[in-house]
Amino acid sequence: MRSFFLIALTLIILSCSKKPEKQIVGSWQVEKIEVSTNGGPFMEEALGCSVDNIWMFEKGGHYEIAEGIDLCGGSATTGTWSLDESGTIITYTYDGYVGNYPATIVELTKQTLVTEHDPGFTTPTVYRYSFSSF
Repeated sequence: MRSFFLIALTLIILSCSKKPEKQIVGSWQVEKIEVSTNGGPFMEEALGCSVDNIWMFEKGGHYEIAEGIDLCGGSATTGTWSLDESGTIITYTYDGYVGNYPATIVELTKQTLVTEHDPGFTTPTVYRYSFSSF
C-alpha cells in the first residue's frame, strides 16, 4: 500500500511540473546581456537598444524578436526555435540566414530565462542573455 502511495504521489508531482517547452512559450524581455571572452568573467555588454528587446516564442516553434522602447532602427527578426530532448539546449534558425544557432538554457523559471551561446568568433566568446517574463 505504501509503495502505491509513493508511486501515485510521484506521478502527480511529475504531471504538475511544466515541460521546458511550455515554460518558454510566451514573451520575454531582455534585461541584461553579458559577455565572457577567453573564459574570463562575464561582463555586462553595453548594447543599448538591444537590451530591452522582446523575444516572443510561439507554440509550434516560431519566434519573433521585436524592438523594445529603445529602438535600434531595424525590423523584427523572425525564425524558428526548438528544444533538444533534455530541454537544456534551445536551437534557433533566423529567417534569411543559413544554419542553426544553439544556446544552453542556464536557468528557466516562470519569470526568468537565462541562455548562453558562443557566436563562433575566432576568440572564444560566450554571450549570456537574461530575460524576464513579459
